[in-house]
Amino acid sequence: MKISFFVELYDEMIGQPFNIDDYLACRLSIFVQQNGEKKELCNSTFHDALLLGMGKILWI
Repeated sequence: MKISFFVELYDEMIGQPFNIDDYLACRLSIFVQQNGEKKELCNSTFHDALLLGMGKILWI
């Protein structure tokens, strides 16, 4: 099983230095891929910090 994250950037963020606070306000999608099939697990604009924390725990 593979878990991937996608952060949807706003146009004005492209080409700017990385700032985690900006990314926490963006839409975040979590995908799970298993046996070649990729499914969206969830996405959120309100709980990005929680989802990133969950991803950090799962990454270990």
